Amino acid sequence: MKLAPAFFLTIILLLGIIAGCQNDQAYTTAEQNFSTKQEALDFFLQEEHPNDDVEMVSTTAGEELLILRSGKDQYSLYELAEQDQRYAVEKLSATLSLHNTSGGGFEFTSLHGNDYGFYVAKQKEGIGADTQYPYEFEPVFSGHHYVALRKGHESEENDTTVPANVIDTTETMSVDLQEES
Repeated sequence: MKLAPAFFLTIILLLGIIAGCQNDQAYTTAEQNFSTKQEALDFFLQEEHPNDDVEMVSTTAGEELLILRSGKDQYSLYELAEQDQRYAVEKLSATLSLHNTSGGGFEFTSLHGNDYGFYVAKQKEGIGADTQYPYEFEPVFSGHHYVALRKGHESEENDTTVPANVIDTTETMSVDLQEES
C-alpha cells in the first residue's frame, strides 16, 4: 500500500514531462488558424484589431507582412503564415512607439528565417539618402506615413550605399463590414 502514493506521484510527474515535451505548433490555439488566407486576415482585422490601421506589405522574397499602427503611433509587425494548409497571423516584433519622435526602426527575423531592418517615419521630411534614415521609403497608410524594409541586419553591412528596399507591393487593409450584415 505504500507504493500507491509514489506510483500516482510518478504518473503525474511523467504526464507533466510528456506535456512539456510536445512540439509547439506555429499556431498557439485552434481558433487562430484558418483554412484560407482571407479567413485569417478577416479574423486579424475584425476580431483582434478592429480599431487599428493595417498595411499589407509583400516582400521581394514573397513574404506577406502586416504593419499594425495602433493607438498614438505605435507600430508592430506580423506575418501571414501558412503551415499544413492552415493560415494564421503571427506577431514578429515588439511594439515600437513613436510618440515623441518622427521616426524609428528595429530589426527582426521573418518566420521563413529572413533577416530584415524595418524603419517607419511619420513625415517625408528628414528621410532619405542624405539623412539619419538613409533608406528607400515607401508611402503607407494612404500616404500618411513612410516605411522602409531592408534585407539583412545593419551590423552585417560594411558599405555606405543606400540599402535596397525589399518592399514589392503595399496595400492598406480595411475591415469588410458587408459580410457581417
